[in-house]
Amino acid sequence: MVKFLGCEKVISVVFDFSSLNVYLDRIFSERSRFFRAFSVKGAEVVAERMRSEAPKRSGALAESVASEVGVGWFRVYPTAPYAPFIEFGTKPHIIAAERAKALRFWADGEAVYAKTVHHPGTKPNPFVGRTGNWASRE
Repeated sequence: MVKFLGCEKVISVVFDFSSLNVYLDRIFSERSRFFRAFSVKGAEVVAERMRSEAPKRSGALAESVASEVGVGWFRVYPTAPYAPFIEFGTKPHIIAAERAKALRFWADGEAVYAKTVHHPGTKPNPFVGRTGNWASRE
């Protein structure tokens, strides 16, 4: 609402923003709810896609997918501590027994014990990257 105040020699314009502020607060509140709802739905869709892209050996990696949501943004990510090794792979490395006398693993259906193992490394499985590429196209 704009009010005009007049005196004999001085004319001023006073802008009363109180009603405008109420209106803008309502609009931005509605807009914020809309963007938050949009972000929540987006996070759900992308998280489901990331779970479907994650390797399924035990299902723990897919179950570790979490999300954070704000007004107009969201972030989806795996919380499993080994997720970076799956995403980016590993170089060949040596695994040594630290808390026990030997490592135990299965080979050809039998338990094998060794103090050290020469691990050949793993190929990357960029399930997070695939999800991001998919989301950017959708």
